[in-house]
Amino acid sequence: MIHSIQQMRRASPAFRHVLLKSEKKRIVGVIAFVSFFAILAAVRIFVLGSAMSAWTLAATALVIALGLFRAVNRHC
Repeated sequence: MIHSIQQMRRASPAFRHVLLKSEKKRIVGVIAFVSFFAILAAVRIFVLGSAMSAWTLAATALVIALGLFRAVNRHC
């Protein structure tokens, strides 16, 4: 079964197109999920005056950005 999927991946432009489209949806979903919680944390820190440091939020955002950058470059 795996052998035939690998053959389809190489031989079929339509399969490759659908695979890339699916991967794009997955990446957009992950970015939306992470962004939601990053915005939620920012609101908690800046609006509600949480004890969490703004530097912690900045460090978290940097780690997330680097992770997403590496994930996107790995798939290109």
